[in-house]
Amino acid sequence: MSLWLCEVLGAAVDKLLVCDPRENALIGRSARKRDEWDVRALCRLFRLGELREVWHNPEAHRRALQLAAEHYLELRTEVIRRKNTLKAWYRRSGVMVSDTSTVYSASGRQRWIKQLPEGIQRLSALGQYAVLDSLQGAQQQAWQQIKQLGEHCPEIARFGPMPGAGPVCTHLFSALVGDAGRFATKQKLWRYSKLAVTDRSSDGKPLGYQRLDRAGDSRLKDLSYQIWKGAVTHGPNELKDFYEQSLARTGSTRHARLNTQRKILQTLWSLWRHGATYNAQKFAAPAPQEDASASTTTTN
Repeated sequence: MSLWLCEVLGAAVDKLLVCDPRENALIGRSARKRDEWDVRALCRLFRLGELREVWHNPEAHRRALQLAAEHYLELRTEVIRRKNTLKAWYRRSGVMVSDTSTVYSASGRQRWIKQLPEGIQRLSALGQYAVLDSLQGAQQQAWQQIKQLGEHCPEIARFGPMPGAGPVCTHLFSALVGDAGRFATKQKLWRYSKLAVTDRSSDGKPLGYQRLDRAGDSRLKDLSYQIWKGAVTHGPNELKDFYEQSLARTGSTRHARLNTQRKILQTLWSLWRHGATYNAQKFAAPAPQEDASASTTTTN
């Protein structure tokens, strides 16, 4: 509800601060819970500067684009879930789906439905197809809304020349980030996108092993993966060259992919922040060091 509360309360207070609940475990997980006590604890943390603020876009148009993107992503998830349910229903009825390009289409699904026994199996499949068609129609409407709102975002056109960055990915990046100026450095962008490496230590000794930071928005990580996958699949191009160079240097397909994903997000963010046009030669700059520039150290 924080987005709605920002719109309602923004004009009524001198300063509006939305807190990251993970930073307020003193309140959320306290054994002594009461509204009055929670208010005192919040005031004390605010006075000490210990409240971690969550960024919200002040522009109404950008907030609308964000809501449209979130609605589109929710519908896309539901469409995928419904398709998986349909395939499982066919298997449950003894029909193995070998061609997913036809089982969901309006014309190709008929030959698959005929293979189901008459009765509840076929009736249930028809009902699931009706739900799928409704979800896909709503998803298409949501995409049209995103494109309409994106016409007023000039940075989206700058993202297009990047290999693998189709219209959906470029619009979603603009919607989910909201403002390039919210990130002071590329490392903060990587951390927000769940692509930073956390390294825990105590008294100069490592604790456990390096891993990706779990904090952040996984949707940006997924978006960079889709761009990487599209680029390396339809190469040759500068993204695929960057990935292969990182693979030769690290010897790990996972590290090379993550390095390329970081480079993708960094490039999109830089184009937006500086108002520049995409340059394929600049993308071939040295890969970020996964164990150094992309790391966030936590000391216990």
